[in-house]
Amino acid sequence: ALGTRTWAAAGLFALAVGAAAAVALATLAAAPPSGYAQSYGHAALSPARLLGNLGLIVLPLSRTLAGPAWLSAALLGGVAVLGWAVLLRRAHHRRAYGAALLLALLVPALGAAAYLPWPRMERFYALPFLVGPMVLLGVGVTAAARRFRPLYVLLPLVAGLTLAAADASADADESIAVRQMNGVMARALGAMQGIDTVLVAIPYEEPAALAWQGPGPTLRRYALATGVAGPDAPAVVDVTCSRAAARFQLQPPHVAFISYPGMCGPLPPGALVVDRPYAYMDLLFARSLPRTARADLWLPRAAAPVPPAPGTGR
Repeated sequence: ALGTRTWAAAGLFALAVGAAAAVALATLAAAPPSGYAQSYGHAALSPARLLGNLGLIVLPLSRTLAGPAWLSAALLGGVAVLGWAVLLRRAHHRRAYGAALLLALLVPALGAAAYLPWPRMERFYALPFLVGPMVLLGVGVTAAARRFRPLYVLLPLVAGLTLAAADASADADESIAVRQMNGVMARALGAMQGIDTVLVAIPYEEPAALAWQGPGPTLRRYALATGVAGPDAPAVVDVTCSRAAARFQLQPPHVAFISYPGMCGPLPPGALVVDRPYAYMDLLFARSLPRTARADLWLPRAAAPVPPAPGTGR
């Protein structure tokens, strides 16, 4: 039978989940129609997104999961699975260990399900749910080290954590590059003359009440907040990739276009390219892979040219 401590842990877990759910529901109910919380429920529900959320919570590495990230996940996951397999072979405590394993797995599973109706999934969303993966890895490593030689457990553990650290460093470099790129785009908004609207191409369509949350309006608010653009800066509106392409064919005289190649692809030759390079350290093959955060800006011929900041565009 399950012990008193196991039942107490299960009860506390249930209370914590219930309290968190109550807070989330109260926040959603109190949010205004155009509030940030109203984005909840506007995402497509699919098993693929659920598994993606779960993977990002269990091991928040690169979304693309390049070779080093895959190897890190395999090494850390392999050590955890080995340790829990050792524990579950002990017949005397099998039910207690099984209950503990279930609770540890439920934490990231509930987090993945909670964010399923949310339209985006960032790695820092995993923070409240990392207690589950921490228990899985910590208990697994301890059990494996007691059953086998500690050195055999330590080597894959250190290798996996080293690869994960390199991935985290690359993510930080990417975030810095994206912010620098957006800073250049914000300054370009402030320098525009003869432009009344800027269309930003995105691969999805925000509900009308939530349009202010999109990348285009957010870029304009950032430009105003940092003082690089004044209140007379052009309106910035998000449109889907197909609508942006259709409007681009018309070449409206007072409309500029912004496209992020990672979203809707690059603009034709003649656009101002704003890019910020950064490097991904691939420790698996001991090499540095060049990557770039990039945005394209197209101005109509009648508009005054916007010079790029030194070293940031062409």
